[in-house]
Amino acid sequence: MTEATAAAGALERLSDEGVSLRLDDLSRERTSGAPRRRGPAGAGANGRRPLGASTGVSDPAHKDTLYVDEPPAPGTVGAMPEATPDAAPEHGDIAGDTVTGGCAAAHAGLAAVEALGVAYDEVVTRSADEGVAEFAVAWQDPMDAVVKSLTSKGVDAT
Repeated sequence: MTEATAAAGALERLSDEGVSLRLDDLSRERTSGAPRRRGPAGAGANGRRPLGASTGVSDPAHKDTLYVDEPPAPGTVGAMPEATPDAAPEHGDIAGDTVTGGCAAAHAGLAAVEALGVAYDEVVTRSADEGVAEFAVAWQDPMDAVVKSLTSKGVDAT
């Protein structure tokens, strides 16, 4: 097994284990008492809610109920295809909170990946940069259509 294959496998396991949500949970535990966090909640605003899943299961090796069986933590938002939660009563196995208290394991998992030569901060930064760049490209088409429509109606949209 190459180091790249090992690193990819380790990253996949970390993803499967919800490491980022465990770390987010740690962050929420550390900051929940901060005035910045209390202020909006004290004024009746909703607190920050992490997104647990934004897609359905695409890997056939995983159960189709994965994102329902293992809800990451209380207050987590799960956006998924309707078929995913609909399958849970038939063959789901609800695990409950799989995040709270798992921050030490998340840090250990990230340390293991970094020991394989994968710089987590670089991966996150590159992923965010590429995602923003792709969004900007995808956003340009509708923006061009709006400008064209406004211009055709005599509106200066530049």
